[in-house]
Amino acid sequence: MTNLLRAEVSLEVSKDEVLSLVFDFDTLVSVEDQLDKSIFQIMAQVQGAPRLGLLRALLWAATRERHPQITPARAGQIIQQVGLVKVTEKLVAGLKASQAPPDESAGAAEGVADPQPGPTGPST
Repeated sequence: MTNLLRAEVSLEVSKDEVLSLVFDFDTLVSVEDQLDKSIFQIMAQVQGAPRLGLLRALLWAATRERHPQITPARAGQIIQQVGLVKVTEKLVAGLKASQAPPDESAGAAEGVADPQPGPTGPST
């Protein structure tokens, strides 16, 4: 189940296997450390022309909280099985959700726009 409020997205590997990808602070720090790049550099690369190693590192880091049995090699197999485009879309969604303020993530998760401020005071 996708939960953008917590920066968590689901990735269906097969009809019997659905992974929860978590993009919390520890995941982001882990990827930064592993790739020696800032999260903003990583986000730009993922949305542009990412290297395969970057996608595998990001997928592996995002699975570690809920699926500690996933290895980097298994993350690569998942990318091959699911497809590069679909995995990249999920990674981008998770990264974007991790950077949004909580009120924006909640609205995106629920499909609700931010309320517009109404007039204040009496109209003349």
